[in-house]
Amino acid sequence: MNVLGMFVKRAAPGQVKTRLAASIGPVAAARVYEAFVETLLARLASAGQQRLLAVSPDEAVAHFSRQIPASPWQVVPQGAGDLGARMARFFAQDDGASQRRVLVGSDCPQLSPQAVEEAFELLRSKRVVLGPAEDGGYYLIGLSGETPDLFLDMPWSTTDVLALTLDRLRTAGIEPALLARQFDVDVADDLARLRGELSQSRDPHLVRLAQRLDEILGARG
Repeated sequence: MNVLGMFVKRAAPGQVKTRLAASIGPVAAARVYEAFVETLLARLASAGQQRLLAVSPDEAVAHFSRQIPASPWQVVPQGAGDLGARMARFFAQDDGASQRRVLVGSDCPQLSPQAVEEAFELLRSKRVVLGPAEDGGYYLIGLSGETPDLFLDMPWSTTDVLALTLDRLRTAGIEPALLARQFDVDVADDLARLRGELSQSRDPHLVRLAQRLDEILGARG
């Protein structure tokens, strides 16, 4: 079974997109974050065979369940611990049915369903798939079968995450499959780049995202 997970937070001003908030303010940054999440929920609604929206904090399960009723996404809590512990927990929840699990975040709203399906297809022959991000992290990770611990003692939100992950895989003798490089939207320059790319898109979800961003950033005067 192909299981897609997406990690999200409740979009409270000052709690999400904090680096972007330094340029556009915490309220606008939270609204941008919400727009990214909504776009990915719509674009990836048919990717995989099961879709889990893993939310933080755990108390936000009710909030997200109200926001997306009758959705193809099942809302579940991420659970306690740092990011690495929560990611490890997601991949450990295998029901023994030969699952291929792919996990994404919300910093790359241009991520396509085709890229996710490519990851699942690669997991048929590879134990690990990574989507490299330009900032030195990754926007997607997929696992199938036994792998070394890729999440414990990882310096999250640094430029070393991808390199250290590849080092651990190399030490374990595992060659990962790599998807096309993408950029995360973390700061104002990233957002400007995204808006430029969206202006060329004909995908209806990305066109709507472009409109939402215009509304949000225009509202700031």
